[in-house]
Amino acid sequence: MSQINASSKTPIDVLPRHMEFPYAQMQTKDFFDNNCLKSAYMAAMSATFPAGEGEFIESVRMFRDQVQDKELKQQIKGFIGQEAHHSLQHKRFNEALRDKGYDAVRLEEVFEKDLEWSIKGRKDKERLGFTVCVEHMTAVLAYDFLTKPERMDGMDPSIKPLMLWHAVEELE
Repeated sequence: MSQINASSKTPIDVLPRHMEFPYAQMQTKDFFDNNCLKSAYMAAMSATFPAGEGEFIESVRMFRDQVQDKELKQQIKGFIGQEAHHSLQHKRFNEALRDKGYDAVRLEEVFEKDLEWSIKGRKDKERLGFTVCVEHMTAVLAYDFLTKPERMDGMDPSIKPLMLWHAVEELE
């Protein structure tokens, strides 16, 4: 297997994009294809994002000071900014979901406690490994959303931009 040297690295710009989405315009509780199962699935998934994104940030911060490469340091800064904004936007989405009848805010709290329990006593490297694994799975889902846009057919127009924005940033 050949070695990759620093000069052959492809730079990746990880840029936080500060977005706002019109959650208040969500028309119905069943915002995804007028289907309660699809909508509940998306609501439950969104409920995991605030705590999950927070854990990703913390696991990367534990190693940030050990990084010497300027480019990688900049990517870490961008990653942290992206994850923080994803968390904020999903918190806002979860509040809108609660107002429509999905108690995503309560699910957020339950997931946060479960996540705290699951990382308790874990080594820093294990937490970072978890982040890498979940980020990879999220990138696979994001790629699927972006290459098969029909997967979002029927999604309320106030929610679809959130999912597309988040998918684009996950691929970075």
